[in-house]
Amino acid sequence: MNTRLSFHCRNRDECLDLAEHLSKIKKGSTPFIALQVRNNTVNITVSGSITEEKLIKNNLAEAYKEWKSAVGLNKGSNKVVTLRELMKLTGKPFPVDALVEVLKLRGVAARKEGERLILPPNIKGDEVIDIAIKLSELLQELNKLKPKASRTAKQLITAYSFAVGLNCEEGLNQLENRGALKVDGPRVTPSGEWRSLLRKLIGENVGMKSES
Repeated sequence: MNTRLSFHCRNRDECLDLAEHLSKIKKGSTPFIALQVRNNTVNITVSGSITEEKLIKNNLAEAYKEWKSAVGLNKGSNKVVTLRELMKLTGKPFPVDALVEVLKLRGVAARKEGERLILPPNIKGDEVIDIAIKLSELLQELNKLKPKASRTAKQLITAYSFAVGLNCEEGLNQLENRGALKVDGPRVTPSGEWRSLLRKLIGENVGMKSES
């Protein structure tokens, strides 16, 4: 039994990139899979049992969604990506609100709308993914250090630590010393609205550097 699947792409280079991406997808025990690039389309023929074909079709459809998300971030003018897709691209959970605020500190007009991240055309997708990965690493570090920190405290600590180039322990200590955090044993909470605190503290850091 044969099933043919078609996946759209915008030009030959993009189609070749898509073909390479899809060719890496786990095929399970499917005995045969043929791939062809033609007329801005990647055509795939799958041969096997009904169960085998269903498995590879689902795997390919999911891979195509991920690829479209990455291409949209890197090449398209419509910079919209779902948080679920971005999580898959980073491979790790990350503090979403912290990512948005870090991008804003860099002059990027990013915003979150429900489960989507909206980005302007001047930002490269690779940059967004790199920042998200670094924030996820800071979050992992913080979860070991202060697992009972509030969600808003985690957003503030990870965003601040990334912005000033510190690890989470150093960032947490600085924030506590500067009165931005209340630390009570394992519990950590911001002393005010965390976004306002972040902007204020980063602004003060910039002011101190310009005076020195």
